[in-house]
Amino acid sequence: MAKERSSVRLPNTYQAWEKIRGGLKKLAEKRERGLDALEAIYKDEIDRWERAQPPFALLRRVLKEASHVTEELFCERLLPWLASKALQVEELFKDCDYKLPKLFKQKSAEVTLTRMQACCILAMAFFNIPESLGSTYQQLTLIAFLEVDFFGSQKGKLICLLKYFERIMLAEEADDRDFLSLCITIERKGIARKSADKFWGVCDTPLVPFETKSEGLIEDAHGCLQVDFANAYIGGGVLQMGNVQEEIRFVINPECLVSLLLCEEMDENEAILIRGAEQFSSYTGYGGKFKYAGAYADSNPVDERNRRCVSIVAIDAIPVSFGGGFQYNKPDIVRELNKAYCGFSFAIPGDRSGSDASPGNRAPVATGNWGCGAFGGDKELKTLIQWMAASKAGRPVHYFTFRDRQLSENQQKVTRLLLEHRLSVRQLYSILTKAKGQLKKGNVFEYVMNEASKL
Repeated sequence: MAKERSSVRLPNTYQAWEKIRGGLKKLAEKRERGLDALEAIYKDEIDRWERAQPPFALLRRVLKEASHVTEELFCERLLPWLASKALQVEELFKDCDYKLPKLFKQKSAEVTLTRMQACCILAMAFFNIPESLGSTYQQLTLIAFLEVDFFGSQKGKLICLLKYFERIMLAEEADDRDFLSLCITIERKGIARKSADKFWGVCDTPLVPFETKSEGLIEDAHGCLQVDFANAYIGGGVLQMGNVQEEIRFVINPECLVSLLLCEEMDENEAILIRGAEQFSSYTGYGGKFKYAGAYADSNPVDERNRRCVSIVAIDAIPVSFGGGFQYNKPDIVRELNKAYCGFSFAIPGDRSGSDASPGNRAPVATGNWGCGAFGGDKELKTLIQWMAASKAGRPVHYFTFRDRQLSENQQKVTRLLLEHRLSVRQLYSILTKAKGQLKKGNVFEYVMNEASKL
């Protein structure tokens, strides 16, 4: 069996690069223009499609409506510029020999890219150039954004990406060097697999302050570690039909998409942190009602490594859509505890000390109903699991319930009681893992409060 390469080869190392380069150069120099020229770039892929619509149906509709991106702007300025950005792979990645390290399972590592390198990668994805890395990776291509016209939310996602590219193009024209010189870092790490009872069962760390918010969004919690309700394959369905929390975050902060090229599927004890991927778009709605709502000016400060102070941590929950009773079993509680703790224990710029994990020294974690939408998790159980993990990591919790006021009220009751009783992580862990079939949706908080009152 051939040994897997340790790096991602960039397209200018492919045998077919000269042909690809020639097509891109014609677009960049405007010797060929418009959607017909784009079709020529995609010709081999288009020939394999089965369709009832012309190629690039969604892109055509967005340009025809002209509410955010006109056909003239796209064909005369943006498309040639995108081709020129893709061609810059030959310059921007020369120092790394046109290779980027893969972020493998069970290996702690990080990759830092400049804003222009990230944009170059996404421009290549626009033209379907990056290679497929196999079944344990996502494929970074924007075909579905351009082609699939079944759902209204796809339109909003495509507009977010086009406006991102337009923003970078305009910044180049204005020679905005401060903006263009920013960087992003993608970091992967895991925690050691330990005996749960020897890790969580002896953790006398007190529960941290817990603030519940029925209004507001995780991405608006500036200075916090912000949770991405991730798929094990980072990005989830962002490049297909997905339109929930992770997918929305990756189109309003498009530099997150670069992680799809580098990151292998996450294991149960791993998390991925993306630093510096700023927000470019505002939006309204969720799911099928997602819509682009204008440009967003990210006001977060810049850290000492020239990254916007935005820290997004990807943690994937257990899918429990079918019945879901097993989520209350001890092994599954422990799995979610470990996953959340791995993510929450990353150091971010807002932390005063990387070694001192006391709540006063670490920035809060901004989270919400992790794994409780399409994955079917219990909101009350996930509240307590994330609270324990955040306590162990030394981060106060800012929990966004997404307008679920009843959940917020119930969270206030349970957190107030447990804090008044000064429960530790160990004690709450014991209550949950010794429930022996008594937990079910709707009674977790009540059960825990009754048991805590006996201590």
